[in-house]
This record gives sequence, C-alpha cells and structure tokens, in this order.
Amino acid sequence: MNKPEERLYARRILTHVNVNMRDLGGYPAAGASFTRFGRFIRSGEPVGLSGGDIDFLKKYGVKTAIDMRAGFETDVKHALRGVNGVNYLNIPFSNDMGLLYAEPFKPEEHYVPLLTGKNGLADIFDAMADAAPGGIIFNCLAGKDRTGMVSAILLLLAGVHVDDVLTDYHATYIYMSNYYERYITDKYAPKLNTSPEVLFPFLDFLKTRGGADDYLTDIGVSDRRKAALKRRLTGDF
Repeated sequence: MNKPEERLYARRILTHVNVNMRDLGGYPAAGASFTRFGRFIRSGEPVGLSGGDIDFLKKYGVKTAIDMRAGFETDVKHALRGVNGVNYLNIPFSNDMGLLYAEPFKPEEHYVPLLTGKNGLADIFDAMADAAPGGIIFNCLAGKDRTGMVSAILLLLAGVHVDDVLTDYHATYIYMSNYYERYITDKYAPKLNTSPEVLFPFLDFLKTRGGADDYLTDIGVSDRRKAALKRRLTGDF
C-alpha cells in the first residue's frame, strides 16, 4: 500500500474496489521536466470505497473530485461526495447518453463526435485550473473513454510524448482485464478496447486543431487557465 504521509507516490493507486485508479505523474514532459505526482489522478467511478480508502486518498492529497458521469450514471453515489475536505463537482463530459451508450460503441469512431458535439470539456478544464492546491481526482464510469480523453489532453498539454500518452491509455485494459473476462460478454468487446491504435483518430483530430493547447483555446479555455494547468502538471503549485 502507498504511504502518502511519507510523500511516496505510485502510478497505480490501489483501493479495495477500484482497479483502475492511477496517477498521471512521472511522465517525461516538455522542458526536461516530468509530470508531477499527486496532481491529477484518473479513475473509474469511485464508488464503494472503504473508509480506509477515503482516508488514504485524503492523505494522498486529494482536494477536488471531478465526476464526469451523466444522467442515470450518477444514481450510484460517488464515494467522495460530501466528504469533508474534498470539493466534489459533477461536470458531465457529455449528456448525450445515446452516443455514450451507442450499440455497438466503437471508441475509434465515437471519440471525435464526443469532442466536437456539445460537451462540458471547457467547464471541466476550467474547474481543474481553478481548483485549490492539492490533488484532483477525475472519473467517468470505467475510467476508460471520457477519462482517457481528458487524461490524454492533459498529458499532451504538458508536452508528454505521444508514445507515453498511448501507453497511459492502454493501461486501462491491462488493469481491468480480469474484470472484463469475468463479467463482460463478447458483444461488448469493441467498447472495451484500449489498444493504442484506437486513440489514433482522436490524436489526428487534435492535430487538425493545432494540438491540445490550441484545442483548449478553441473550446474557450483561457490562456491564464491553460498556464495554471501546465503549472499543476509539471511545476511548483
């Protein structure tokens, strides 16, 4: 188990129920820097966490929880909602449940429509930029698609190499493979794919928009807030 009181961080954060919670720290970034541990934690929905898990996350430095789930997904209570010392925000990535739950859902075909349709990305990144000093945990349902796209944009904004961005994306399947094998039928296999090539159309789309930095400008994230995100990702904060 990690020991945050000693300021020891790890890429993967283990709790009793969530196998897909991990820190975005430790990646080589622009300017001979590294992304900092304890700043951004991506996750599947943090539900059913034990009291010890919650205490651990607070000791790890989590001060803000951004829940990107929408609609009926939020009927299952987020474990950090109402926790003293943690600012919980529900900012849906998208309210288009038809697209999020399309049958079949193919990430390589649905990511770009989610980015270009009506979404809450500007509000999500603004909230991250304006959050109090400390760790930000952000999640969707499985921590794969919506969380994967937000993670990729953050890492690219920090100047992390695309190979590391793809590695971070693919890790979801590795960590959740046992769950997939036990509970998921072949019908849903395409939706669960996090092979690196699945992210290529998303990355190509960002290139057409001038990269993550310009994309954030296009959707309304100010220069001040982008600078705040970069400081939180790689600098002293």
